[in-house]
Amino acid sequence: MERPRRSGPLGRVFLLPAVLSAACSAPEPAIIPRPSTLVLDRGAFSFDATTGIEPADPADEELLHLIEVWATPLRTGGLELPIGEGGAVRVGIDGVGGPESYRLRVRADGVELRAADHAGAFHGLQTLGQLVPPDGDGRWVGSVRVPSLDIDDTPRFAYRGIHLDAASRFVPPGAVKAHLDVMARYKLGHLHWQLAGDEGWRVPIEAYPRLSEVGGLARGGAYTKEEIREVVTYAAERYI
Repeated sequence: MERPRRSGPLGRVFLLPAVLSAACSAPEPAIIPRPSTLVLDRGAFSFDATTGIEPADPADEELLHLIEVWATPLRTGGLELPIGEGGAVRVGIDGVGGPESYRLRVRADGVELRAADHAGAFHGLQTLGQLVPPDGDGRWVGSVRVPSLDIDDTPRFAYRGIHLDAASRFVPPGAVKAHLDVMARYKLGHLHWQLAGDEGWRVPIEAYPRLSEVGGLARGGAYTKEEIREVVTYAAERYI
């Protein structure tokens, strides 16, 4: 015999807490790697094409440079990101916390980023970049609402890196730089760039020029010294 279905106030009251919970809870932003701590608050900051960046110390040349390195690719997608006094995003170094750590505070009236060192400031800006993703065409149109939140982040592991094997198959310098851009986005700080092996020799050695002349013929080519220096500099600017 089929049991009667329960209807009435009891069933509705039983379901109400779950409905309220789903309506009131906001999804946590998808940040990779996940910060040490992330606490959401009410409200949001509207990040648009004219949002500016204000360095806490305008005389800190390294701080100005790292902000510029971070902002340059975003500008190609439509963000202006002017750097100077009065910017809604304030970035500074205060020496508080462990190496590469930072604190990011987002409120309706602006964004405050404080870091233990310059690497931490760069990582904090990368987190901010993940909070304002472009559309499917890589463009920023209108404004992006960044939820009010507090992030306190420090690397769980001091060595975070990947291996790029350019010996087995040559990787052009531009592709290596694109690789470094992705590493910077996800706060990976070490690149093991393999330049020589039994399948190819990609690095020039003055005493033994035939190594790269012959070994570089296999699957692609070899780097020049200038290209290697350029990649190393490019990596260092991204704290890799």
